[in-house]
Amino acid sequence: MALQARLYHEIEAAGITYISIGHRSTLFKYHNTLLHISKFDIVNNRQNWQLKPITQEAILPDSILNSDTSSFF
Repeated sequence: MALQARLYHEIEAAGITYISIGHRSTLFKYHNTLLHISKFDIVNNRQNWQLKPITQEAILPDSILNSDTSSFF
């Protein structure tokens, strides 16, 4: 995890905008927004994505990250 921390530190220091694709909760601390993508709800004609803020108080349960959806940070 030290390499991961160094990588994100260097990215931040360089002012680079970045997106991480992963399922590990360790990525939360390097981001402030989660893009959650799920199957399109054809019955209700609803979008299949949501932007969700990531806060220390509201860490998402692993069940979201292990479902049949994709999450991007």
